[in-house]
Amino acid sequence: MATAAPIYRNNYLNCSQLTIAAMLLRKGIEIDRVWRQAGLVYRPEDQGFVLIGSFKHFREDILHHNGIHLEEIFYTEEELDLYINRVFKQHPSAGTVSVSLDIFELPYCPFYEREHGYHTLEVLEVNDDHAVVSDHAYSYHGTLSKDHLMKAARSVYEHTPRTENRYKWIKHVELQKEPDVLVILKEHAAILEGAPPHFDLPGAVTGLGAISVIQKDYIDSIKDNENGNLLDNVYFEGLKDVANSRKHMVTFLSSYENELLHPLIQAFEDAYQSWTVLANFTARVGLSKNPRSMIDRTANRFQKTLEVETRLLTELKEVIQNEDLSNSLSS
Repeated sequence: MATAAPIYRNNYLNCSQLTIAAMLLRKGIEIDRVWRQAGLVYRPEDQGFVLIGSFKHFREDILHHNGIHLEEIFYTEEELDLYINRVFKQHPSAGTVSVSLDIFELPYCPFYEREHGYHTLEVLEVNDDHAVVSDHAYSYHGTLSKDHLMKAARSVYEHTPRTENRYKWIKHVELQKEPDVLVILKEHAAILEGAPPHFDLPGAVTGLGAISVIQKDYIDSIKDNENGNLLDNVYFEGLKDVANSRKHMVTFLSSYENELLHPLIQAFEDAYQSWTVLANFTARVGLSKNPRSMIDRTANRFQKTLEVETRLLTELKEVIQNEDLSNSLSS
C-alpha cells in the first residue's frame, strides 16, 4: 500500500533509495518492482575503488522498465546559490524532492559535528527560513533551517569526495508500464557471466569472475596492514550493497506470485544471506587486533559466496529456458 507516513523504513535501501521510495509512495506508486538490479561490478582501488550490485544507471533503468521519469540536476560548488534557490524558491506545487547534504551539519543526526558524509533526504515543503524534511535513514521528520541546509550543502564540496550536490524529483510516471521479467533475468545472467556493466567504468570486472579478484585485493589489504584494527574497512559497504541487491530481487520476483519463480527467489535469498555474512565478517576482521590470523577464514568465506553465486547463475539460466515460465510471464 502507498503511504503518506512521514518516515519510510526499509533495511535494504540506502539513503538515496529510501528518499526516492518515499517520493514514489507519496504519489501512490508501488515500489516492489522498482529496485531489481543484482549484479556484481568491481573496480580495484588503484583505479578508483568501486564495489556495487547495480550494473545500470538507476534513472535509465526505471525509465525503461517502469516508465518512471526521475529528473536530476547537478550543482557544482560555483552553483551553490542556484542549488539553494532551487530548494527554497522553486519547490514543486505537487510532490516532494530529494536533496543532498553533508551529515556533519545536520543537528538531529548522530554524526552531527563528528563525521562528514554525503547524504540524501526528502524535502516536503519550504518556508522562507526553513524546510520541512523527512530523513528516512535517521528517522527524523521535522524542520531544518535554511542556514543549516546551506552549511550542509556547502560542506559537501569542502569535506566529501563529491564535487556536486544533487536535486531530484519525480516528473512523470507511466502507470501502464510493467517490467519485462525475462529481459531482466537475461540481463542478470549476462552480468554474472562477466558481461560489462551498462555504464562506462574502465578497469571494472563483473560477475562470478570478480569474486576472486575482490578476495585477493581484500586479503592483500589485510597483509599490508601493519598495526591491526582495520577500522576504515572500505569493503564492508560495498559488500553490503551487493547483499542488499539480492534482497531487492527477492522482493521484485516475489511480487509476481508465480510458483515457477520460487526456486530462483530462494537462490537470490541464499545469495543475500551469503553476501551479508561475508560483509559482517569483514567488519569483524576490521575490528580485530590481529586481522592476519583471519586470512584463511576470510578466503573460505569468499569461496562459499562464490559457490552460492554459481548456483544462482545456474538457477537463472534454468528459469530463462523454462518455456512454461516464459509463457506465464508474458501472458
